[in-house]
This record gives sequence, structure tokens and C-alpha cells, in this order.
Amino acid sequence: MSNLIKHKQTIHSIECLNKETEAAMELVLLESDLTVRKCMDTTLVINIEKAIHKKQIISAVRFAIINCSKVFKFSEKMDIETATFMAADLVDVFKYESFEDIILMLKMARQGKLGSNKGRFDNDTLFNIFVPTYLDMKAEEREKEKQNEKAELKRREEQPYKISPENKKKLDELIERLDKKKEKTEVPSSVLSNHQIFISRLPELCKNLSDKELKEQIQKAQSYKLSDAYEIYKTELEKRNEHKKTLSEKRKVGNPTKSRKQSD
Repeated sequence: MSNLIKHKQTIHSIECLNKETEAAMELVLLESDLTVRKCMDTTLVINIEKAIHKKQIISAVRFAIINCSKVFKFSEKMDIETATFMAADLVDVFKYESFEDIILMLKMARQGKLGSNKGRFDNDTLFNIFVPTYLDMKAEEREKEKQNEKAELKRREEQPYKISPENKKKLDELIERLDKKKEKTEVPSSVLSNHQIFISRLPELCKNLSDKELKEQIQKAQSYKLSDAYEIYKTELEKRNEHKKTLSEKRKVGNPTKSRKQSD
């Protein structure tokens, strides 16, 4: 159930408890469906106050207080004015609890589940016995719920992952396709071995290539991303260029006249 629906249900209950003809029956129906656990999922009073006038909330709680007081032996002094002040105080105390918490607490007090004060129902009994006892019960329920959630989380983590037969079949088919794709793309070990032999002999082989052929091989190695072959070809070309440069300088030194003429 969404928070919006719960919110609307709480407002509806409050409005009904403000109608004399519907109040008693609405209270009975509301009480019958409540538990401490269910109250943990209801709207806080402070949020209800944003949607409905606080006067209506106090009036609804006052009706529940007067109804509760009737079963106690010593409650003759529970008049409208006293019940109104008790209701207002109760709404403030339960600001961060829910309206349903107040209704359930009064029901449990009426049933004797929250202790007693020799049959009395007054301000002292309500706020020093019933309210603390109920809030302690709710705190215990909240802690129990937290432990249950932890236990459930641990159980799920430890439980082996279960897969449906249909999903298992799809997974097997996917694995099979990936294996076939891997077989097609994998380079056979024999090819890798031949490549290693080729690379080891390449420095000697490329010495027999012309400069033009060497440049062509450099381009091919670069295109096919053969970095090891590319470096060997490139090194050989650089050696040749360096050798040519050295020879050119020697010729210039051996023939200075020609060098001067060229410079002139």
C-alpha cells in the first residue's frame, strides 16, 4: 500500500471520528485492524497536520480518550474539557509517531495490556504508565523488525543463486556462442611460433631489401599493427640513413675544392 493511500485513510478516520453518528463504529473498525507492526507503516502525526487542521486531530483523539475512560472504575471526572487537554498533550507527545499509534495504545490500555493504576484513568496514568509502556513495546517491535531484516538479508546472501531452466538454457547458449567466437578469433599456437621465428630472423632478412622495399614493409607493418616488425624495419632504415649521411660527410672532407665550389 502506497504512502498516499495510507495518508488518505488516516485523514478519513479522523474525519469520521469527528462525526457523532459514525464515530463509535469507525473507532471499532479502526481498532480491530491495528497492530504495533502495522502502526510502524502509517503516517506520522506531524505529516498529517500538514493536510488536516490540528483541531480535528485533537477532537478525534478526545473521542477515543472519552470512549476508553468509560471502562475504568475511577474516571468520573473525565469531562470534555479534561479530555480535550489530554488529547492535545497526547498529540504533541506522539508528534513523531502516528495517529493509529494513539488509537491502538488506548485500546490496549482499555484491555489492561499496558499495566494499571488501581482502575484509574487520568493524566498521570496516561502519561506515566500507558504511554511509556506502549512506546517501549513499539521500540522492541522496531528492533525485532530490524533483526528480521538482517537475518533475511544474510539468508539471501548465503543462499545459492537459483536460475530458472529457461534462463539456464539461454545462458548455456550464450556461453556456447562466446566459445565459438573465441575459437575463431584465437591465433593458433603454431602461427605464434612461426611469427616468433620470423621476427628473430627479420633483422638479417631486411638487410637484403632495397630502400623502396623496406619503406613498403614499414607501411604494411604499421597498417597491420605489427609493432615488433615495424620497429625492426624502422631501425634498419634509420641505420641506412645514418650510414648515407656519414659517407656524404666523408666525401666532403676528402674533396674540399668541390665543397667550396658547391658552396660558391
